[in-house]
This record gives sequence, C-alpha cells and structure tokens, in this order.
Amino acid sequence: MEIKVILTLRAKAGEAESLKAWFSANLADTKVQNGCISVEALEHEEDPSKVVIIGTWETRGQWEAYIRWRERRGDFAVLAPMLEGEPHFECFQVLGEWKAAI
Repeated sequence: MEIKVILTLRAKAGEAESLKAWFSANLADTKVQNGCISVEALEHEEDPSKVVIIGTWETRGQWEAYIRWRERRGDFAVLAPMLEGEPHFECFQVLGEWKAAI
C-alpha cells in the first residue's frame, strides 16, 4: 500500500545552509530507489532551520530498504553533526488525494 513518509529535521545554529546543500546534492539518489514515487524537500517559511522531507513510496518495505541503504552508506552519520536533535520519521498510509481542477 502506498505510503507517505515525513522526515522532520532541525539544523543546528549555523548549519541550515549546509543541511539544505546536503539534501540538494543527495535527494536525486532517493528518487531512483526501488519503490520511490516522489520526494520533496521543504523549508519552513519562518524558521529556515526546520526542514521537512516528504517521500511517497509504493510500500513501507521499499522505504525501509531505502533507509537501510542510507545507513550502510553512512549518510545519517554525515547528517548528525548538522542536526539539533534526532531526525523524526512518520509514516502515513495514503487514504486519497483531492486536487483542484485547473
């Protein structure tokens, strides 16, 4: 079943630009992973230290395999010094989607 994964991160003081640059350079690797439908990065309008990544995946198992791949590459160890606190992941099943007519 299709899922949306929301990752919320907060950059340490002075690390917001480095964090955003890392995602800019590395999220292209996400979209080519098995089961990834889409991925987008968002910056909070009023607090640029807060970044949210939203991924849409065909199944939770495919997303979990992707996270294991990121762990094996050492990506979380690279990100950790830039972060205030731990990354926060939430997984949601997609119930429906409603878009405005254009």
